[in-house]
Amino acid sequence: ILFAAVAFVCYNVILLKSNAKSDLNQFGKTTVNQIDMQISSMDTISIDIATDNSFIQSLNHLNLSGAARQTAVKQIKQTLIDNYINKSNIYRITAFTQQGDAFSTGVCDLTTKQVKNLIAESGWQTDVNLANERKSLQVPHKDFWDSSSSEMVISLLRVIKDPAKAKIIGYIEIQQKVDVIEKICENQWNGIQLNMAIIDGDNQIFYSNYDVQNNTDVNAVFKNIKEYSSNIIDERSGVLSISESNYTDWKIALILEKSLLYQPLGYIAGAIAIVVICMLLISAAFIEIVTKRITNPINSLVRKINKTNLDNLEIQPSDKYESYEADILNNAFVQMKSRLSTAIAKERTLLDLQTETTFDMLQSKIGPHFLYNSLGSIANLCQSQETDAAADACYNLSDILRYSANYRQCIVRMKDEVENLRAYFLLMKYRYKQRINYTIDIDEKSEKITIPKLTLQPIVENAIKYSLIKSEKVYIEVSISIKDDVFCIRISDNGEGIDKEKLDKINLSYQDCTGNPQSINNIGKIQFGGMGLIGTLLRLHLYFGDHFTYKIDSDINNGTTVLLCVTKSQSS
Repeated sequence: ILFAAVAFVCYNVILLKSNAKSDLNQFGKTTVNQIDMQISSMDTISIDIATDNSFIQSLNHLNLSGAARQTAVKQIKQTLIDNYINKSNIYRITAFTQQGDAFSTGVCDLTTKQVKNLIAESGWQTDVNLANERKSLQVPHKDFWDSSSSEMVISLLRVIKDPAKAKIIGYIEIQQKVDVIEKICENQWNGIQLNMAIIDGDNQIFYSNYDVQNNTDVNAVFKNIKEYSSNIIDERSGVLSISESNYTDWKIALILEKSLLYQPLGYIAGAIAIVVICMLLISAAFIEIVTKRITNPINSLVRKINKTNLDNLEIQPSDKYESYEADILNNAFVQMKSRLSTAIAKERTLLDLQTETTFDMLQSKIGPHFLYNSLGSIANLCQSQETDAAADACYNLSDILRYSANYRQCIVRMKDEVENLRAYFLLMKYRYKQRINYTIDIDEKSEKITIPKLTLQPIVENAIKYSLIKSEKVYIEVSISIKDDVFCIRISDNGEGIDKEKLDKINLSYQDCTGNPQSINNIGKIQFGGMGLIGTLLRLHLYFGDHFTYKIDSDINNGTTVLLCVTKSQSS
């Protein structure tokens, strides 16, 4: 509903703006044509008078006296009256000279001195257009020829030049009432008055029908009108239409403010709001009815879920609900119970396997023979008066026994597993001295990853045992890192290696056990050294699932590399 309402409003916004642009463009053209007609009429009169030889001769005769001057004055007035008659759009025609003579079709009560002052103060003598014998348009002003008049007019001025003497002998002014321009500029859009301005060639506002001081945004648009190259501009403050005069250097600017443009949308928005509210009420009533049909079966399912006990996840026949949604949730719940039951079974199998592996290792390694060799090494250190080394060996042996015998904690951090491996390496160093060298490299990102306990020691144990048989010096490298979202453990040695038959047996046994969970009970029969390698691989598989992979590379007499990898998402 809301989307449809917004779309409807947006459509009307686009439609209103499109109509406004079209109307403004038409208004602008009409206004320009009407103003051009007014200015053209005024200019035609000024040209006719300024080029009338008898009129120019009469102006020259004003310097005479007596009857000759009277005749000249009479001729000048007659010329003005002839051009004024039947010109309803002309308010006043005035001819005046720099000597202070003034002749007008209306009341003119200025003295000769006042006329001279007017010419001097008005700037007409320095007007570029007048100096080049072109028309000069004056901004709206009070009619200065009649001191008692309050009429506002615009003026068109032109110099009167004597061709024989090639000098200016006077001026002709054609006045038009401002209200004539105002009527032309009374453009309305949907009953809304448009802001309008006439911009002259110097980018100054010649005339406007709005308050410049109190409408700075519109004024700024009009004053920067030269920057626009298009006739219709979508401005921040409104839609702007620019039309160029064909007769002057003017530009006519019309602007419809955005607040006025979108005013009609207020009624539409109100109607839409009422419709939306009604539809929301209907929707609320419908939802109330429908949700009861859905929530009642769901509440029943929730009570069923709350009664579920992790100790008893037997899969019972799925209940049928009248509600389609509740039926989907119930089926999902049954599937979740099935997956949870399988996961718990895997977890229990992992715990059983971890316990079995721990006991196997303790029985096979932490037996009398292991203790004898370890204690014998410690005794040799004591006889050699290496008391610090003997003490460290005892501590390491104690740490290994304590770490291995903690049956409750089957999952440990990699950092703890590495610490136990370091203790084991140190104990072996005390026993075999310089025959064993090793390196352990682990990055910080891998330290918090959790793995099954005693994952590293069994593999290292096998490497030491079988490498010492044929090698005088054994070097073992342990590298643990995360790269490209994969967590890897790499254990390499320089021992005698594993032959292909044993490798195939290891791989086949792993595949059998992971493909058939019942085969896990038989892994005790497959031993690699004193510790079940298959047991270590299976514990990792049960903990990490299908995200765990391994690879064993071995070359006879050139050592063995065991690579254990887990995707990061699972290892984290």
